[in-house]
Amino acid sequence: MAIQTSELVMLEPLTHSTTQSGGDVSATALDSAADGFFDQVTAGENESGSVEYRCYYLRNNNGSLTLTNPEISFTDASSTLGSEVTLAFGFEGAVDTAATVMDHTGSLPTLNGGGNVVFTARVAGETIPVPFDLATSQYLAVWIRRTTAAATPAKAVSIVLTFSGTTAA
Repeated sequence: MAIQTSELVMLEPLTHSTTQSGGDVSATALDSAADGFFDQVTAGENESGSVEYRCYYLRNNNGSLTLTNPEISFTDASSTLGSEVTLAFGFEGAVDTAATVMDHTGSLPTLNGGGNVVFTARVAGETIPVPFDLATSQYLAVWIRRTTAAATPAKAVSIVLTFSGTTAA
């Protein structure tokens, strides 16, 4: 039997505030339509540009099967991504590892074992491979970086996230 879509969950971190993100995984589901995942680009951010980070978790809630070749993707529900606003994704260095609590703005998120999260810029609709298979009940922290170019008009970014993979036969 295959892993059901409902068993692949996206969860908020325990620290999920207006200024910080990260910490251990929570039991609170992240709405796959992550409207409000990032705040609206403010006037100050649009003058100088900005970089912000958010954390969430992927979890395999199947009781017996390993999720192989996991991947995430997103759609740009607000049609605001492009040269002015871009997204990049990065992953924690190991499964079942809590993400470091970080301010939304400022330094690169650090890996729990040391070093920095490595980000790769992505475009809407692109499949983003997850670097680890997820055995039953395992989770992995994912970081999203939003970069807003200077002189960008104030706007909200609304993305819809998807989490999928395969099951070994």
